[in-house]
Amino acid sequence: MAHQKKTTTLLGRIDDKLDGGGTQTLKDTQLFKHGENPGGFNIIDDPNWDWERNVEWLTEAAERGDVIRVVSDPLKNSNIWVNGVVGGQKTIFGQEVQLLEEVLGYTYDATIFTFVK
Repeated sequence: MAHQKKTTTLLGRIDDKLDGGGTQTLKDTQLFKHGENPGGFNIIDDPNWDWERNVEWLTEAAERGDVIRVVSDPLKNSNIWVNGVVGGQKTIFGQEVQLLEEVLGYTYDATIFTFVK
């Protein structure tokens, strides 16, 4: 459910076989915008996507005060690490979680599936 007045930014694995769906399922609904969307959802949907653009998009969401929710469980190693190998390469979602926690000052509240400050 989207926040009534704020943009709700959604993060997760693009194809989340573990938790079901993922952000691709949300993209397929077309019920989102890329960027600010008060009362609605924000998902990164940029044809020129690269990691730098991803950082910019997520930082903008944090600066706006968006509600930042997840559709994939950031507490599961297989969502954070490629092939679930802890200490190996992080997934894009894993990198987003790291950015939120280590750079932008968020913590994850599993009771509401949301990163909070």
